[in-house]
Amino acid sequence: MAQHHQHLPTEEYIDPEEARSAFLPEAAAGQEDQSGQGLCNALNRNPCAKNASLAFTCIGLLGLACSGVLYFCPGRSHLQPHIAGEHASQAKDFIEGSQVGTAAVLQKSLVQDLQRARRSRIRSTQAAPEPPRDQAQATARLAGPPKLMELVSLTHDSIDTVLECLTGVCATADDGQKSIDACAVCLSPWFRASRDALDTSATEEPARSEQPRSLSDAPRNPLNVDIPAASFEAKAANSGPLGYLHLCKGKVKGCKPTYDNECYGPGSICYNTWQDVWDWGSQIPEGQWNGTLWRGHELGTGFLSPYLWSSRGIDPFAALGVEPNQHAAVRPALEKMWGTGGKNSAEYRRTEDMVRASIQEFLADRRKNGLKVDMLGDVMAWAHQVLYKKAFKRDITLMEGKVFMVFQLLYLGLALQSDTEPVLAKVPFLLPTLRQQVARIVRSYEPIVQEMYADDLDGLDCSPSTSCVTQLASAILDAFLLAGGVSLTVSINAGIALLYSTAEPMGTPYSGNEEVENPPDSWLAWGNPFPDMAYEHGQELQFYWEVLRYFAPVGSVASWTKPVTCAGLSEDQTKALLKDGGASQPCPLEGYNLPQDIPRVNQYTGGAGHIFPVLPVAMRDPAKFGADANTFRIRELDVYKWSVGFGEMAENSKVANGMMNRSCPGKSFTLMVGSLFFEEFNKQDWVVPRDSKNITFSQGSKPFHMGFTLSSQAMVAECKEICPSALKFPELHQACTAAKQRCHCDSCGAENRLLGSWSCVQCALSGRTRELVASPKPWGGEGPRPAFAELARCPALLAELLNVAGGAAVQAYQESGTPTALLELLNAKAKGSPVLWKNLVDPFAVLFYFSLKMTISAKSASHSDSIAAPSLYGSFETMTYGDITVPVVDLDGYVATTPLDPKLFDSELMELLGFPPNHAQSVLQVCLTGPFMLDQAKHDWLEDGDRNTWAQASVGLGRSFLRKKDWIMSLWAPYTLADNVAMWPKTEVDFGQLFLKADLWDDGLEQAIAFSSIGTHRLETTKRDFGGEQLAFVVSLNAFASLEVRPGFGRYGGDMYFSEAGMPVLVVTPDGTEVSHASKDWQYWKFVWRSSLFSIITLQDHLNTAHYKVANVLATSTRRQLQPDHPARRVLTVFSWGSININYDSMFALSLEGSALSRAMPVKDFGSLAETVPESLPDIMETVRYFANESRWAQLPRQLQQAPFYADGLLLFRALRGLVQGYFDLFRDQWCDQDDDALTDSGLLALEHDLASTLAAANYQGDYTGRKTCTQAAERVTAALYIVTAYHRHVGQVGDVAVDPEVAAFSWREGERSARPMQALITSTIAAATAVPQPKLDEDFSHVFEGMHREGQARALWAKFREELRGVSQTVRERNAQRTVPYYRADPSIVECSVAI
Repeated sequence: MAQHHQHLPTEEYIDPEEARSAFLPEAAAGQEDQSGQGLCNALNRNPCAKNASLAFTCIGLLGLACSGVLYFCPGRSHLQPHIAGEHASQAKDFIEGSQVGTAAVLQKSLVQDLQRARRSRIRSTQAAPEPPRDQAQATARLAGPPKLMELVSLTHDSIDTVLECLTGVCATADDGQKSIDACAVCLSPWFRASRDALDTSATEEPARSEQPRSLSDAPRNPLNVDIPAASFEAKAANSGPLGYLHLCKGKVKGCKPTYDNECYGPGSICYNTWQDVWDWGSQIPEGQWNGTLWRGHELGTGFLSPYLWSSRGIDPFAALGVEPNQHAAVRPALEKMWGTGGKNSAEYRRTEDMVRASIQEFLADRRKNGLKVDMLGDVMAWAHQVLYKKAFKRDITLMEGKVFMVFQLLYLGLALQSDTEPVLAKVPFLLPTLRQQVARIVRSYEPIVQEMYADDLDGLDCSPSTSCVTQLASAILDAFLLAGGVSLTVSINAGIALLYSTAEPMGTPYSGNEEVENPPDSWLAWGNPFPDMAYEHGQELQFYWEVLRYFAPVGSVASWTKPVTCAGLSEDQTKALLKDGGASQPCPLEGYNLPQDIPRVNQYTGGAGHIFPVLPVAMRDPAKFGADANTFRIRELDVYKWSVGFGEMAENSKVANGMMNRSCPGKSFTLMVGSLFFEEFNKQDWVVPRDSKNITFSQGSKPFHMGFTLSSQAMVAECKEICPSALKFPELHQACTAAKQRCHCDSCGAENRLLGSWSCVQCALSGRTRELVASPKPWGGEGPRPAFAELARCPALLAELLNVAGGAAVQAYQESGTPTALLELLNAKAKGSPVLWKNLVDPFAVLFYFSLKMTISAKSASHSDSIAAPSLYGSFETMTYGDITVPVVDLDGYVATTPLDPKLFDSELMELLGFPPNHAQSVLQVCLTGPFMLDQAKHDWLEDGDRNTWAQASVGLGRSFLRKKDWIMSLWAPYTLADNVAMWPKTEVDFGQLFLKADLWDDGLEQAIAFSSIGTHRLETTKRDFGGEQLAFVVSLNAFASLEVRPGFGRYGGDMYFSEAGMPVLVVTPDGTEVSHASKDWQYWKFVWRSSLFSIITLQDHLNTAHYKVANVLATSTRRQLQPDHPARRVLTVFSWGSININYDSMFALSLEGSALSRAMPVKDFGSLAETVPESLPDIMETVRYFANESRWAQLPRQLQQAPFYADGLLLFRALRGLVQGYFDLFRDQWCDQDDDALTDSGLLALEHDLASTLAAANYQGDYTGRKTCTQAAERVTAALYIVTAYHRHVGQVGDVAVDPEVAAFSWREGERSARPMQALITSTIAAATAVPQPKLDEDFSHVFEGMHREGQARALWAKFREELRGVSQTVRERNAQRTVPYYRADPSIVECSVAI
């Protein structure tokens, strides 16, 4: 991982008491909050919890963005934050918010609103007071990306609360396994990311010396951690092609000890051969007992931060570095706990029966649901389940194991300290909460320990820890967290991978009998080292032993010949603490630091003779394991008597009666579990995963790399195979999906279910499986990138985060109980709002609703100050689907108003997550709207009476909701944007209140829609006599009946005729049937017409005309051809702001097959519309024909001239024409030929050519040949500006229609007069997503003209334009006061300046 460092500013001292009182006024005033109500109040105020909804944004996406570093400084004294940046005041605010505020918050069970605190405190640059001695190192340093602390302060409280839920609410939930599973899945991706961040590197090589160099001395290192810099260089080498074997350059036999930087830092010694490891390790028990060796708080070759142990009630704060008397006290109990007894003993048989039964139950469950083989997978959860049973003789569920697994990976990720960017840097605000949770778990174990092991501990001395019960409870947790839980998981997962990996080349590329110089990186992802891929019956133990040998889980058991110097003591005073007979004492707990309430500690300075017996290397020594020790093969059991992987060498029964043995007390149990697992695991029960060629292994001592999921034979037979990731392996995913569909259709025929399931009928009618969407493939071609290739740019890590988080969201929304309560606690779901039951809506609908609501809630209204003058122009990447081509990135740097700082997208975080340079924002958008949504199965659920019905939504007389509209509004009304504006758009017209009478819609509804609302622009004059009445107007939609729909849906169509008075009289259906008032089908066909109109306007006029044809082409061409200081570029910047961003999003949400709109609409071949619709669109001058041409206007009937769309629209069009004409007049001497009005400006000519070629390439109708005059150019620009403003508002603001599934719908079941709930939910979500307030047309954009040629005149033109708009707005308001149905879509104070939403 690349590391980037900045020079550090001078240190600043923060007075903790002053900050405490400033941030926590309640605490300063002595107020207590014992009830915890303050937590809820603060959570309600918190912008992240409230506005970004759940932690899928706050945690899953932003958790990694935190650059504050909380870690242990040279004396166990304080967490020292490091925040990246140049803004000292902001950094200082964050420091005090997390360092002081969090600790105090936890002590009082009160979560404070950091955003409020940050606004209210410490922006002074005055000189700091002289710090007290004990707090002299409580400094604030700055390093790294500058703006990320904004995200930290937003996410702080939510994450604390979620963790509280995870280990509190979820862990104690009694609502069943699914509730607990949801909590585990909810947070798991974030913890995986924390774990993945462990591998950091440094390159500086310190000189060999007797006194180890500290990181505090490293000139390139911004930290002041008293742990060895070089140890992290060696740790990084562990991850290289040879793993630990780099210590011997791959040749173990005869490998000499390595020292200093060739080992793990200055003063360190690595023993590598089996003999050296055995000889040294055998000295450990006696050396630690007599005080000549000292054991630090270290795991393998890494250092553990003592902080997470500091509230357990044990001293020293260590897992593996306990004092000899403490180890001797608890060792017998640990041996009793983890022992299995003799092979013929009753204990052995009981343990074996327990383990076998647990494995059988686990595998039986996984054969139904799939076996995820990964660190964050099923085995780790089950490992905790079986370890818990062995230690406490109590059962827990697999789901409880998953909850612990999430906690475990977070704990591992945060406990291990690393080099220049500690893992703690990712989540500094979590540490105090996690520390408290650890203490709670230990306390929960204490009663069980007291019950089971009191006799073993009676009378023993574990001082200075509070008691031996606490000491043992802490040791058990450490066994769950660090030893058994991880070792079992890693080894069993590796064994399974060896059985299924078909990765090439197989075997090993080197024998291990020669030194390897510069091993290639390809060895990091080599093929399966076990070509046999199988073991014989009876070889299970040998196979598992070989896994443990080849992939030794434990790196080392380090000791020091000279202890590190205690904080506050001299070297001599420290040495005096080491005594013979197990009487050594820990460093005194002195120097408490108030903000963290922990004492000072030192982990490295002053220590010497840091000795590492390197177990993975010794386990490959040919001297004991044969010349082919570097090969994985089944060996005779007798070979494994030479194992040192369990620390077998560190035993001496003569020292303290064996109570100082440091070998693993759970060796026999581990071997039993592993061998029994592979006895019960039948390879034939599982299908070789389709991605088996990608299960690669490192040639070093690390296990396999890539996780995978096994599907059982039974699952495949039931068409339930778990497919590989669509993002990582698109072709494999497509083939798998197709196979599942064929399987389903085959089962339909075999079981004669054709009449019982519509999906089976579909199989029979088609005679084949449904066509699948083309899968994304790597794009290496020229020109625009295909949309599905764009999907493949979403980084695998983020895609996995979204998949896991999305699954948790679906489960939480579709179940009552703990998951739903968790969402309600975090304001992600309003209390009492409907549960989206599994049979009511499918996972896509839940995901789309939830993710859009979450995204919208983080936004706030944008205004003119969001639009800046342009600074770039030129070529850029584009993406295409059908005939539609949109830019991938906006050169004008559009960023929606959200809590996300724009600079986040240019930060190292994006590089860390795998985003391509310069495109992080666009790729993040596609991740949020693309793969994890489009991969969801497409359901209609029309034919199944038990799914997707309004009865299931509890709609109807005497039920929860009287009308369908009430159900929709219950899903939106409780929520607001970040600035507390209602999320659902303000109601302009309540059609139900005006026109719904006794469950029938009055004909005034169609009159209003056609003459006063969205349908006016489609009205045409006609002359038709019907029943003696002259029909004067028609809205014709039967042409759209040719669109083939999916089975069960009604077709679009219906020509509705109106009288001269504007009342509906007749509907002519697509088959020519005339339906009038007298027909029993009148209400149905009116609904069909309304819905068809709503749908076609959305698809053709809104999306494809306003967005793609006009706004998209205008934004693309202007940025490509007009320089930033070109006057036309400046004014067009206002009208094209945000267009590229919204059109990029729309491609995935509204245009692709599988998108939300394709699911809400019934069109069978939806993807083809991206080609057929653009070809059908008229030229833009035809769209504004009545406004732009006076003679055409005169031809309009008086009724239409007075209709709001035309009457108000004409006013706004003329205002826009005045602005454009004034602009052309201002620059006529530069742009136009004075004689023939020909366009002469090179920039505008290039723009004209670009527009023409772009429109022609997309097959849009229009005359794109020949050069235009300035007059013609001005008219076309006016038309474009009108379309992206008033016309866009007219056809796009559909909230009043979308909220009521009985007014109109994108789809409906044939014969029904409303949408079904699932389609209605998707439709409402689309409407809500397009309603976030954007800059209005009448706002002041004069700053955009700053610095351009003739700036003053340009500003004056805009001021004149605004004055005219104020007049238009006043006229519209006066007219609306006289209208029954008001029309706001030409009011400049309401109309947006662009299509940005």
